Amino acid sequence: MLGPRYRDFIGAFKRFVGAPVDQRPISLSTTIFVGGGGVAMRGLGMALMFAAHLAMAWFSAPSDLGNYFILIGVTNIVAITGSLGLGPAAVRFVPAFAAQQRRDLQAGYTYTTLKVTVAVTLLVSGAAFLVAAIFPHELTRDLQVGLFLFAILLPLTTLQSVSLDLLRASGLPLQGQTATSFMPPVLVIGGAIVASQFGQLSFPVIGSIACVSAALTAIVQLDSLRRLIFRRLVGVTPQSELFKWVRTSLPIMASTLVFVSALSIDWLVVASLTSVAQSAIYRVALYLLSIQGVVVTTFYGVVGTYISRHYHQQGKEDYQAFIRKLNAVQVLATFVVFLVLFCAAGPILGIYGRDFVAGAVSLQILAATWLLRSSLGPQEMLLNIAAHERIVTMVHVLAVVLCMVFSLALVPMYGMTGAAIAHAIAWAGTGVLLHQIVVRKLGLRVAFHHFLSDWLLERIGHGNFATRPLKAMLELVLMASRRISDDGAVRHPIAKSMDRCSDRPMSQESAEYALQEILFAARFIATEKGLRLLHNTRIRVVPGESVRDARGPEIVLPADISTPLTPQEPRQIPFNGTFLSLFNPLPRPGGEWQALPNEAAPAWWRHPTGALTPAWNMLGNVYDLLTFREDAEIAARDRHGRLPTAASVRTPAGIGKVPVVNEALALLLDAIAAMERGLAPTFRLDGLIEAPALVLSHDCDLLRGNDVITQAIRAYRIIRPCFRARAPRLELLGKIFANYRHPYRYFLDDLIKMLAVERRFGYRSIMYVLNGTGGRFGARSGLGAVRKLLEQVPAGWEIGIHYNYDTFHQPARFASQKVEIEALIGEAVTAGRAHYLRFDPRKSPAFVAERGIRFDESIGWPHQNGYKAGIAAPFRPLNEAVGTRLEVIELPLVFMDANLVEGEDGYLTFKNLFGHLEKIGGVISVLFHPGTFANPERPDLEGLYLRILEFANEARARNLMPSDIIRIAAEERVMATGPLMQKS
Repeated sequence: MLGPRYRDFIGAFKRFVGAPVDQRPISLSTTIFVGGGGVAMRGLGMALMFAAHLAMAWFSAPSDLGNYFILIGVTNIVAITGSLGLGPAAVRFVPAFAAQQRRDLQAGYTYTTLKVTVAVTLLVSGAAFLVAAIFPHELTRDLQVGLFLFAILLPLTTLQSVSLDLLRASGLPLQGQTATSFMPPVLVIGGAIVASQFGQLSFPVIGSIACVSAALTAIVQLDSLRRLIFRRLVGVTPQSELFKWVRTSLPIMASTLVFVSALSIDWLVVASLTSVAQSAIYRVALYLLSIQGVVVTTFYGVVGTYISRHYHQQGKEDYQAFIRKLNAVQVLATFVVFLVLFCAAGPILGIYGRDFVAGAVSLQILAATWLLRSSLGPQEMLLNIAAHERIVTMVHVLAVVLCMVFSLALVPMYGMTGAAIAHAIAWAGTGVLLHQIVVRKLGLRVAFHHFLSDWLLERIGHGNFATRPLKAMLELVLMASRRISDDGAVRHPIAKSMDRCSDRPMSQESAEYALQEILFAARFIATEKGLRLLHNTRIRVVPGESVRDARGPEIVLPADISTPLTPQEPRQIPFNGTFLSLFNPLPRPGGEWQALPNEAAPAWWRHPTGALTPAWNMLGNVYDLLTFREDAEIAARDRHGRLPTAASVRTPAGIGKVPVVNEALALLLDAIAAMERGLAPTFRLDGLIEAPALVLSHDCDLLRGNDVITQAIRAYRIIRPCFRARAPRLELLGKIFANYRHPYRYFLDDLIKMLAVERRFGYRSIMYVLNGTGGRFGARSGLGAVRKLLEQVPAGWEIGIHYNYDTFHQPARFASQKVEIEALIGEAVTAGRAHYLRFDPRKSPAFVAERGIRFDESIGWPHQNGYKAGIAAPFRPLNEAVGTRLEVIELPLVFMDANLVEGEDGYLTFKNLFGHLEKIGGVISVLFHPGTFANPERPDLEGLYLRILEFANEARARNLMPSDIIRIAAEERVMATGPLMQKS
């Protein structure tokens, strides 16, 4: 008696694998036959073909067998291409052809396919025949015979491929496979034995035997089509638009061609660079390997239509579990074949003859490679089903390139073993790549290790394994694997409960800090007139209930108003030729208070006596931004520990690109200027603000382009477009060789050009130098490049420290890096920025301040240009623990070249940011890296820095250096003790 768990398993297997096209229930025996019969027959057919090749090897010389293998290999490549890849296409179109039983669709698909296939096949076959007939004296005898045999064999092999594809398209994957699996090897064995009675087998005789066996097999296959497919479609008229199915299948055809070529390219290199006999030995190894591959391809060929159907019918979790179970069964079967091939490689090959034992190591390498590849699941099939066939094609192109390059390099040195190593590199690498693409694109984790880990966790959960360390380790690994590795991805490593509308009260001291930082920003924004007005105007910070009592020419700012984390009711008001964004509105203090500029979107509440109070929570908003409340209350982080832009609650409302502090200061300046004249605010800033100031900087992560990591990244960029179904950037190959000969071209040389442009417009910049040891790729340019940079920095330009990746909150490493750079420049370093902006805005300012940094530019959005801290000006971070300001000035990064996404107009982005600050005042931090000025690898950024500086110069933008900001901040401390701000 079968237990309930096993009956459930059998029932599920029948549902998922054994169901026919019309979804009628079938018996268990039929299910087993359909699900496993195809694999068994193909496996038995492979064993018979092994015997056939053994008979050929016994009765012929290795060179004759090698010529035969070359003929069969080339024929299979062209024949599979001639079928237009309709087997994979059929899987893609199962919902249209099989599940819906649309005969008009099937008819158009079938008839159009046959027309195109016959035309292509006859064209190629005829060309081969003509070449053999026209050039008999220019060709060797074996080549001429091979072309004649190819012209005969190609149409026959193509008919076999097309018939199987069409049977599968109609939901009949098993029908006709018997003939394909058994007839060719049986006929070849029989033909070889009979022909051997008349002497040793030659290449023409072996080829003739292959042609006869292919002809008889094609006849049987065509009869299967006539009985099973064509009979259904008699009298059905194809619709004209059905040609679209062939057009849609063309990318899959290309993928099939590239796939078969990639499988054979290493063998073709062996045939080209070594003897025909050696190519025969390696081909036998590949053929034995194909036993392992046939288990995989046949298994998924049998269940492919069902996999396709369930992709459209099941939820992702159920579908993932279904594919995992299928893959686990397939891997177990493949593992059995692998063990036989790996452990008995020598004896198996030795059956052919002593010469063939030389391919044992190659066979072991190939078998291990394809066990790994098959364990990752039916990646190509899943991507084809989901209409990502172009990605599959590009990855296969990469496999061809890798296999070709490594084969050409390794075969001359290591022979067949080198070819196997090249094959392993190409297919193991692209297999892992496809696995990652399936995870990212489809969200499916169907590899064998996913199935195994889930099974282990389930056993542990049921108490089958009493091992807490094992459970903790598995959960940690699974959690890590489910994180998205994109730099811009949002991760939630902490399950922190948070109400994004929760309020945070603000104390009197917090409100005073917010106001002081608004006034601190004025030192870098306002004119002397504006500073004088701020110094002389009565501005009070009062409790919320005291606002209604304000009278006369004064501005009262409520201190104890709680603020929500998520901006509430954002609105825009016109101001000085632009628009200000206000959020978190405050109620009217009393009935006599008037709304300015209007009731619909008030910025101020004004008392008839002239008193003003903001209609939005000015100080609460500023305080939350400058103390980085989001970083404290939102757990999401990317791989570098930064709060992603997408996780910010300000992003949906568009507030992340708003300089909230600058806009608050602009409203204050307008209000106090109007108040001095006894008027209501005019929402203009005539003569109250300076032109925007630029703080230019360059992060010197990379000064030379010939180090290993840089060249490897460049090589990756060559193939990266392939993942988006685009052509590879082969022009970068020239850059690899150019930087090998001229290390500083495109990088340090690029930076020197930027410095020259700055000098042309009267601007200066600071260079943040990366040195030290470890970290994210490390300081890969080395101290020699840093010394070369320092030799070319003009007088007046400044040098800062680019905190290395591994110095993050590591006192000893930070001190070591700082001491090294100070020794190079001969003076103390007081300005810096973190590599990859790896900087905790709540903790890191205190860390760098304690180590002598007085100016920092590490705060900024990692993936967009805007205002991470809501300010375009320097500010002094608050040590919330003790309520005092830190001895460091922060200038948040506003514009960075690396934040420009593909297709974005960087000049327009900068112009929009700058144009807004022209109307309200601000200091804009601009970062350009070496290698982005005139580097052909970055055509999207070429000339951008020049255009930005030209625009800023025409707008009379000021230029501030970190030393200038430190000096102005010291001057401001003396002035801040006056009657600028009063407490209630």
